[in-house]
Amino acid sequence: MPDIGNIQGLGGAGGVLPVGGPRPHAGLRSQAPVEQDDVVEISKVAEMLGKIRDLPDIRAEKVSAIREAIELGTYDEQGKLDVAIDRLLEDLGYA
Repeated sequence: MPDIGNIQGLGGAGGVLPVGGPRPHAGLRSQAPVEQDDVVEISKVAEMLGKIRDLPDIRAEKVSAIREAIELGTYDEQGKLDVAIDRLLEDLGYA
């Protein structure tokens, strides 16, 4: 079997050349790359859901009392609903 010889050839390994992108011409100055920061945008709905998730857990005894009052017909639904919505919006920073 013949001897393969030196794999690197006569000149050894060549230099590293840039891949892709435009190559600067001798007469043109190359510009420094512009650094851009990553940007994340969160929708208003996502912000609200995040705030709702961070609210304290429900108070089971209070929910039970309200359910009982609704069943008995003694719960002032509209007035209390308005107050509850106002408080929720205030807690979320929308009031």
